[in-house]
Amino acid sequence: MAGSNNDGDGGTDLQILYWLDRTEVPITARPLRVNFGGGSTLTALALDGGSVNRLSSGWLSLVVQEAANGNLDLNGNGVVDTALLLVDTDLIDPVTGSPTVFNPGLAPSTAGNVPLGGLYGILPSLADEGVVVRVTEVQNGILNGDGDTSDTLLVLVRLSAPTTFSVLPVGGDLVHLAGGIIGVTANESFNATDLDGSGSPTDFVFCLLDPGGAILAARRCSQHSMPASEDGVFWAYLRSEGAEGRDLNGDGDQADVVLGLISR
Repeated sequence: MAGSNNDGDGGTDLQILYWLDRTEVPITARPLRVNFGGGSTLTALALDGGSVNRLSSGWLSLVVQEAANGNLDLNGNGVVDTALLLVDTDLIDPVTGSPTVFNPGLAPSTAGNVPLGGLYGILPSLADEGVVVRVTEVQNGILNGDGDTSDTLLVLVRLSAPTTFSVLPVGGDLVHLAGGIIGVTANESFNATDLDGSGSPTDFVFCLLDPGGAILAARRCSQHSMPASEDGVFWAYLRSEGAEGRDLNGDGDQADVVLGLISR
């Protein structure tokens, strides 16, 4: 939409996000409006440097650059960086005709080997749905109560309450969602917690969590372990003989990485 200031930030060089309602006749393109703190409204949303993803039926996730949107502090962390927004396309504002945009107040992290926007997709359960988001405390403040801002954590935003989030009891870079279960290659040092009962809170541990954040299983694993199951019943992970101090495959040494399996 070059040539006009569609998002109200004074510039004319941004990509503005519009949506189309195919049930309308004629079909009309409308910009997304975003309400943020203090009762103010962003009349349109710039997506430069950001991303849009489908979460589930009727829901979209947006990761936007605050600098492209008038330097507005959408996530409320006091700096200009990224913000996560969730869009309910089935909940239409009767005045503006725009889908409702929810702001959980998070700056998602995209550093390292994580998905675009730091989002790990939709987590279905019998009672609810939610999206798992990777965040850093450097961007979002102390989230796990350990007194520092050096941790990388995972939070769950439920679509039934999309302006709030809960912090999962483990943090890490590698996450897989299947069958309503969250599989995480957790770094114990992020939460200073001995998850596997080894006596040391500095291991890498493969954990299974339910949608409420309860840990169902915890096994010592390789730093680069990757959950591999799609059905949510069997979960594969990588075990380090050196980390466990055992010869897991019976070849006489403790130098191998061996496949482990959890059945829930």
